[in-house]
Amino acid sequence: MRRQWTVGKRLALSFLVVCVVVAVLSGTGYIAVRRSVLALKEAWDVRLPGVQNTLIMARVLQDIRGSLRTLAIAGLSPEIRKRQYDNIAKARETQQEALKVYESLPKTSEETEAWNQFKAAWEAWKGETDKAIEMAKQFDALGIQDPEGFKRDVATFTADHHALESNVLNMLLTGQTFEGGEDHTACRCGRWLATFQTQNPELKKIITQIGEPHRQFHEAIRVMKQLVASDRKEEARLIAENQLRGAKEIVFKDFDTLNAMADAAVASMQDLQQQLLGPVLDAQRKAVPLLEKIMEINGNVGKKTAEEASTFAARMQATMTAVALIGLSRLVDLGLANLDDARRFAEAI
Repeated sequence: MRRQWTVGKRLALSFLVVCVVVAVLSGTGYIAVRRSVLALKEAWDVRLPGVQNTLIMARVLQDIRGSLRTLAIAGLSPEIRKRQYDNIAKARETQQEALKVYESLPKTSEETEAWNQFKAAWEAWKGETDKAIEMAKQFDALGIQDPEGFKRDVATFTADHHALESNVLNMLLTGQTFEGGEDHTACRCGRWLATFQTQNPELKKIITQIGEPHRQFHEAIRVMKQLVASDRKEEARLIAENQLRGAKEIVFKDFDTLNAMADAAVASMQDLQQQLLGPVLDAQRKAVPLLEKIMEINGNVGKKTAEEASTFAARMQATMTAVALIGLSRLVDLGLANLDDARRFAEAI
């Protein structure tokens, strides 16, 4: 029937086919581009920020955990410990910003469920870390940076002064003097008292008040040694009874007080360590897997979006190719028909 068409009709039909092909190809191309734009928007506006901010939260968790572990180490300087508190405060500010950003992002139903579970676990972990931070500050308030070392020092001072007391008794019994003991600034306790620093007012008070009886203790020894050397042992015994004994009782009582304060610092540090190894670690073990699950969901959704966009693009490409081939075949068919008419026209002439 098409062979009975006039050349004008065939040309019109050819133009129509070209228009249809162009329209279909343009529409298909627009849809493909639109779908790609949406996929890119999902990736850039949702998935990438999601991954970035979950990574920030994971890093913050590790930073806070590292600073808390450092605070659980005795013997650090106040400057180092202050730096840990500053690091924790800064990390928490970063964490809050990441939480706000992630909270505002669109989420799948699975992601929403995991996010709500994570927020609850994160708050529980934060609550336990708050307790740990408070414990660390309570330890700092005691003013003894290295309580075990402090206890060793006090035990040494106690032993030294007991040894001096024993030497004095032997001197009073035998009349034989001994080396040292006269200068309160030369003994290990005296040197320590002159250099020890603390921010604890109560501890400062004890350190200050032990100074005078400690001086009297050594001064009594100095005088007694001189008296014994001058063969005046009876006067030396009186000084032992009236001066040395009173000073000794005050000094040893203050040593006991210092030792008790060191015990309190040891117990405080142990409480902090138990908090970190117990409740804090347990809460962390609940929060971390949930955060990892959210990161996995983000990765899977992003991967699925990319795969869907790639599959759709392949389908559009196949559709465009098929439409182009169909349109080309129709044009070729019409062109051949026109050539056949032209050949018959030429023969007729």
